[in-house]
Amino acid sequence: MLSSPHLRALIVLIVLAMTTMLVMRWLLKGTELYESFERRRTVWLAATLISFGIPSFYLAMVMLGALYLWAQRRDPQPIGLYLMCLLAVPPISRDLEGFGPINALFSINNFRLLSLTILLPLAWRLFTTPKPKGAQPPAGPRLPDIAVVMYVVYLLLLYFPHESITQIMRRGLHMSLDLLLPYFVVTRWLKTRADVKDALAALLVTAIFLAPISLFEHFKGWLLWGTAAEWWGVPNHFLSLYVFRDASLRATVSSGHPLVWGHYLVVCFGLLTLFRVQFKRFRLVVVWALLSLAMYSTVSRSPWLAAALVVLLMGLFTGRAIRFYALVTTTAAIGSAAALASPWSEKFINLLPFIGKTDSETIDYREQILETAIMMVQQKPLFGDVHVLENLEHLRQGQGIIDLVNVYAEMAMTFGLIGLGLFLTFLLSALGHGLALCWRSRKKDREMFLMTGAASLGLIGSMVLLVAISNYLSVPLVYTALAATLVVMVRLGKQPVPTTATDMPLKPSGPSASRAVVMR
Repeated sequence: MLSSPHLRALIVLIVLAMTTMLVMRWLLKGTELYESFERRRTVWLAATLISFGIPSFYLAMVMLGALYLWAQRRDPQPIGLYLMCLLAVPPISRDLEGFGPINALFSINNFRLLSLTILLPLAWRLFTTPKPKGAQPPAGPRLPDIAVVMYVVYLLLLYFPHESITQIMRRGLHMSLDLLLPYFVVTRWLKTRADVKDALAALLVTAIFLAPISLFEHFKGWLLWGTAAEWWGVPNHFLSLYVFRDASLRATVSSGHPLVWGHYLVVCFGLLTLFRVQFKRFRLVVVWALLSLAMYSTVSRSPWLAAALVVLLMGLFTGRAIRFYALVTTTAAIGSAAALASPWSEKFINLLPFIGKTDSETIDYREQILETAIMMVQQKPLFGDVHVLENLEHLRQGQGIIDLVNVYAEMAMTFGLIGLGLFLTFLLSALGHGLALCWRSRKKDREMFLMTGAASLGLIGSMVLLVAISNYLSVPLVYTALAATLVVMVRLGKQPVPTTATDMPLKPSGPSASRAVVMR
């Protein structure tokens, strides 16, 4: 029988979700986001009901898998379905029990279930579909492909002397489901501009949809997904951990951690570069407000700074940069003045990056991580130490964990400069090709200019934030998807500019269309 807190959380979540969905039907009307939302909202609700209603973790995974398989076969653009469902279920993992000498086959969670039920069937269809005679492989950049494969192979070789064959096979499977399969399926399955825009829309729609729920968690002081881990028989899970800053709860929604949710929002601020031109004025203001307030509800300084950087860079893609920056500056000034004049002015100041005093020890901890990383890399610069955590006891926090909230430092210590170099080559090569295409298309192809600009800004924000977060949960899946879409765009950029209405960006319609320019 459902426990009382769990039942209350489910009821509140469904009420909030249904209310938000009704508002979003109005908010997204007339944009390309609307179709992405309408097509998949039922799947999201069904996934929520399964995750909250089935007490057996493994039975829930079976039912969710069946749901994803069913939806994948009916969705004309299944990559968008995959991306929208990343945060449909909380990120709880459990091992699938093995047999004989194998204790566990592999660890299963919602992310890997999506790979198995959506991406793997797509990969099989790509592999088995007969190619027309004389067909050439996609003419896209090859460096990202090479770098990501070399990165995975290199990591497996590093672990080979330290782990058994079964452990290496399990690790290889995890890397394939978490990195190789998402990257290669996205880069090979997306074939048109409409496909790419739908994939990016799925990420942004999810952020807009979860924003009101994030605000509820923050102001109510209640993590709605906080009971999910105990419900599925995983006690003391980080999902049920309430993280406060200056007596304010840091919202996580279904992401698993405030920083992970903040990372997702930073990326979506970048994606707004593409879709903002499709909104009427008031609706665009509502979208900006929702994303901004959701970002505030994380009470996370690093995502705030990354989001501010993305918004500043967004002005370069507006065509009216002076007006855009004037609006941003005026809005920030009015908001800051209102906050300073309010009874919460002291709290506002204490939460600000660099000058705030609240939780200042987190900054000291990050500095300590960087100093330790420099020292460890000097000792083993090329290949690092896969058991580096054994030498980092001085970084263990009060919660009993060593939280390496710097992806680059962690990789340099664990995999050496070679591993870090391969990782950066993967992301920077995709980003570099995307920015180059963006520059070439700025005058002759406005749609491609905005598409590459949006994905590039999202990836830039993600890479900047990797300095202050860990490489786990949805974080690597999101930046891998962005890198993959940029690779696809470079391939599409070599094709003639489309002139059909179905493959061009929608514009606002109605009597206020002429006034639908807000922060462009």
